[in-house]
Amino acid sequence: MRGHQFSASQEEALVQGPRVVVTGATGLLGRAICREFESGGWIVIGTGYRRARPRFLRCDLTDESAVKRLLHEHKPEVVIHCAAERRPDVMEGHNEAAVNLNVHATSTLAKESVQTMCLMVGILHTVKMTLQILSMSMDEANWM
Repeated sequence: MRGHQFSASQEEALVQGPRVVVTGATGLLGRAICREFESGGWIVIGTGYRRARPRFLRCDLTDESAVKRLLHEHKPEVVIHCAAERRPDVMEGHNEAAVNLNVHATSTLAKESVQTMCLMVGILHTVKMTLQILSMSMDEANWM
């Protein structure tokens, strides 16, 4: 049905196959990863924030309850975490927002991946880079 959105459980009954959630699917790396998984026959659930609609789900990764809902509703086997603020000048100008996305959201995804028993492939180097740019330790940023 055109225009009708199925819930994850209804969709699961219609389409079978391994599921992957790709965060940051609107970015260069995320789009390429989505294409690779799609070509391999995976059910791809891509997420984005400002540029998500209409192709991808809009998900604020800094909202822990939204991340929990995403993983518990879609039940992926794998999470590929590509979402990050990568521009040093933006990180320096918006420290709290950068730490929330690059550090805390990554931590939340990791914890929820364990809870939902799925494999998470993350971008730990982004966490480390963010903390280096902002001259913070993992303890100062409340990592995990």
